[in-house]
Amino acid sequence: MNSAEWSQLQETLRRRCDAITDSWHKAIARTGFVPLSTTEVRQRLLELTEQVVTLLLAEPFERGQAEAIGASLASLHYIEPEALGQTQEVLAHRLVEGLPADQAVALQPRLAALLGGLATGFLRQAHKTVLTEQEQIRTALITEVRRAEKTLRGHAGRLRILHEIDSAILAAHSLEEIAQAALRRIRQLVPCQRASVVLFDLEASETVLLAAHGCGQARQGERERFSLDARWFDELRHGQVYVVESLPNFPQQSPTIQALQDEGLCSGVCVPLIAQGELIGSLNLWTESPDSFVLEHADIAWEVANSLAIAIQQARLYESVRQKEQQLRAMTARLAEAEESERQRLARELHDQVGKNLTALGINLNLVRTHMPEKAPVLARSRLDDSLALVEETVERIRDVMADLRPPMLDDYGLVATLHWYGERFASWTGVTVTVRGEEPVPRLATPVENALFRIAQEALTNVCKHAQATQVTMTVTADDEAARLVVADDGVGCDPAQLTRPDGRRGWGLITMTERAEAVGGHCRIESRPQQGTRVIVEVAR
Repeated sequence: MNSAEWSQLQETLRRRCDAITDSWHKAIARTGFVPLSTTEVRQRLLELTEQVVTLLLAEPFERGQAEAIGASLASLHYIEPEALGQTQEVLAHRLVEGLPADQAVALQPRLAALLGGLATGFLRQAHKTVLTEQEQIRTALITEVRRAEKTLRGHAGRLRILHEIDSAILAAHSLEEIAQAALRRIRQLVPCQRASVVLFDLEASETVLLAAHGCGQARQGERERFSLDARWFDELRHGQVYVVESLPNFPQQSPTIQALQDEGLCSGVCVPLIAQGELIGSLNLWTESPDSFVLEHADIAWEVANSLAIAIQQARLYESVRQKEQQLRAMTARLAEAEESERQRLARELHDQVGKNLTALGINLNLVRTHMPEKAPVLARSRLDDSLALVEETVERIRDVMADLRPPMLDDYGLVATLHWYGERFASWTGVTVTVRGEEPVPRLATPVENALFRIAQEALTNVCKHAQATQVTMTVTADDEAARLVVADDGVGCDPAQLTRPDGRRGWGLITMTERAEAVGGHCRIESRPQQGTRVIVEVAR
């Protein structure tokens, strides 16, 4: 082509730039995988089209520029590498469409070089892009894995400390110990300079400090009392965490607020302690910096507060039950003491009044008999003899009753001697052989303990007579520096151990009575039995 034809070709192709861009954009829009606006893509493609036309007609042809255009096309992130061939076909077709044959033939070598350069630059840039993206993905994955590992370690540490808190709470024995166990560890999870647990005394409208930790030294057992802050209480009563962003700016100053500020504290959170739907106190965390607490800290405090509330409620219930048990034990001891006192009084009354009167009656009857005339009627003498015999029998019965009420030898000789005496009497009544083993403890057991053990032995022998069908009973007494032990064992029919715990009959109440007598003197009683293997009543009392 001459210069005029070449200039005409250049003008023709430049006029086609917009049309080529539209076709090119329409073709590659179907393969886009990175969102760009239509205006942005078309503007970039128009710029590249103008560069393609200029390069196609330039002298000399620069392949490096073709590769640069291809790299720019790849940088758009708008064409998948697999769709590059289709894009090149559209571009080539639109460049030579409608040109005279000689011009189209003249452009073929340059067009082939152009398309080759475009492909080379595109693929090279795409490869670099893929490598870069892979490295970015790898870096992002590593960062995410490390972040996840850090988060996991944080959660594991949090769960470990929460487990330690639960374990420490379970091992604690008092309200103060429970609170301190939680406070010592929660500061490892929530950054704070002071932590405290308070209980609410609604009757007195006071807040009771159960325990505090931080800002100096841990305090426990002080049970300081402060006026109940109605504003805090109302928030907590509705199950809301009360946040104090700034103590100096707190609208209602109080001795409590002033005391916290004196310790250098600035902000805090108060988490309600709710047990069975009732607000019983709060867990309070304070820090020296304003607005230091985040949502995660509140979540942790909630978890600890829930465990703490349950533990405090259970400790209160346990303490209440323990006090009731102590009261019941004290009442049982007083009952036993009153029973023994009444037995002694009755025995003394029988001895001092009834016994003396019967003795005097016997003496008088004997005097009457002695001075009775020989000619007295036989019937009168017989009735007098019957009366004397009745008096003597009544005296013996009174002595037996007195012995049952309060065996005098229990005071004079001790437990073992009394068990020997009572065992002989029981054997004479029932025909069951009774063996007593052991020696009198030295020093002697306390009077209430001897009384309780003797009464338990009586009740055990009564049960043998009623239920055991035994032929042999052995009572064993042992003692050392720490405890005294009584065992009453028979060779009777025994029973199912499950039946021993049911107080649904006379036998059950007898077992309950033995247990209560033992507990009244600080001991315990247990029953061992198997069908056809006899029964053992075992009582142990600390000395």
